[in-house]
Amino acid sequence: MGWLNLFAAGSGLTGLALVLAAASFAWYRLKVHHLRPGEAGRLFTGSRAARYGLVLFCISRLPGNSNWLEILLCTLLALHTGYSLFKSGLFPGKPAALAANSLPGQSAAGPVLTPEAPGPDPVSPAAKSPSVRLFYAAGRFIERTRPLWVGAALASFTLGGSRFLVPGLLVLALLWAWAGITCKTWGRFTPVDLSLGLWLLLVPVTLYVTSNPGLTGNFLAYFLAQLIAFYSVVTWARNTRRLQLVGWGLVLAGTLLAAATPLLIRQGNRFFSLNGLFGPDGLLRVVEINRNVLAGSLAVMLPFCCGFLLSQSPGRFYKLRLSASGLALVVVGAGLALTQSRGAYAAAAVGLLLVLAMQWPRIGLIVSGLGGAGLLVLLAGLFSSPSMVNRLLPGGLLDGLDDRLEVWSRAVYAIQDFPFTGIGMGTFGPVTTSLYPYFRISSENVIPHAHNIFLQAGVDLGLPGLTGFLALLFSLLAAGFLGWQRWKAANNRAASRITLGGLGSLCALLLHGGLDAVTWGTRPAFLSWAILGLLLASYLVSEE
Repeated sequence: MGWLNLFAAGSGLTGLALVLAAASFAWYRLKVHHLRPGEAGRLFTGSRAARYGLVLFCISRLPGNSNWLEILLCTLLALHTGYSLFKSGLFPGKPAALAANSLPGQSAAGPVLTPEAPGPDPVSPAAKSPSVRLFYAAGRFIERTRPLWVGAALASFTLGGSRFLVPGLLVLALLWAWAGITCKTWGRFTPVDLSLGLWLLLVPVTLYVTSNPGLTGNFLAYFLAQLIAFYSVVTWARNTRRLQLVGWGLVLAGTLLAAATPLLIRQGNRFFSLNGLFGPDGLLRVVEINRNVLAGSLAVMLPFCCGFLLSQSPGRFYKLRLSASGLALVVVGAGLALTQSRGAYAAAAVGLLLVLAMQWPRIGLIVSGLGGAGLLVLLAGLFSSPSMVNRLLPGGLLDGLDDRLEVWSRAVYAIQDFPFTGIGMGTFGPVTTSLYPYFRISSENVIPHAHNIFLQAGVDLGLPGLTGFLALLFSLLAAGFLGWQRWKAANNRAASRITLGGLGSLCALLLHGGLDAVTWGTRPAFLSWAILGLLLASYLVSEE
């Protein structure tokens, strides 16, 4: 596949993802704010995201098409969409019917907020017997403490190994059903429902096409753990108090994970080694986690800890809260440093700079200037010494950029051959070894993933899954930015800075995902997805 065709394919997928994100926002408005289908349709067609997506899709259809009629139609459609953007306030001084808000599915006047109707009494009048009342009381207790038992079950995936995967998921399903029956909290409409629904529809497909059902089932369990963590936070954090409680829980979980870094990874000898005391071959034997996998989760956690530290405001136990959150930031930073992953360092640094720049714009200008100057120096060094790229990339089985390019090319080949179904979750290593053998990489080294989260999504779930993943990211970016603006306008310091920390974590996840796929179907990945869930929950609470 040439560079022009690759760019066209990427533009087309991005365009479709933007359209899907706009449709998901319109669906959310339709279900939550009780709009008429026609009003939701106008919100969808009038959103800039849908129009930008349509333009990108039209551009993607132009290269390589020999049909002159198709080229003419796509050109006319792109011109019409560009004119619509021009009329809707894309440029200064033009009519701005939709310029007040560029998010998918939202009009200039803002959403029509309709308070949710109170749910029915969880204990029916017929529930007279003590056993039934005890059943409902236990269900209410399970619902109130849901973050505790969900976190404990998912943590077993990290430290306990694969033997706890299936029992843990079954226990989670049972407790969720119990709480849903007693408290009527089965779910919550969100702007990412269409993307998540598309992923769930692809689960039977990946089980059908896989060449290794055992490997796919193991990987799928970790993938479902990510979605459970994400959706559990979204559905439980329904007010500002719960947002802060979930934030404290995530900070505590990240601190414990960072403190356990010496126990979970095999240290290298570049700086120091603790394998004599800890690790799989030391005094304590626990499940070993690849240091780049652990580093990716800690890189996502660090900007969130920074935003959570900034969210502490004077009040009860202020000094204690400030000290605890500051200590968590230091411990997570130390754990990240212990992994010795250069790619994670860069991703965490960019996420931290984003948090500081958005919180203090003047500092942001200075940081942006210094960052731009550093980038120019870095580019000059890269052109003068191409081997510097290899030193900046994360280590592991791949020695440098050339090895990564070869792995990425194999992922592209797999997507070309299996565009609609993917090759089956978790089977990238054996499939590429048998169908697309490497030339630079030794056949003894099995590369488990595509070292790019976007390519990995396409390899595992095909182009539909990749489109859903991109739509989910666009929706989270839009919702997080809008939620941060609303909390800032309401002078809610805690919620605005927690949301800002979530945006920094999302930025770190995207940047690190360009070089690795460690937050997709791995043991500690559920923590990163829980942060994304809190980011979306903050937006939903800001609307209510």
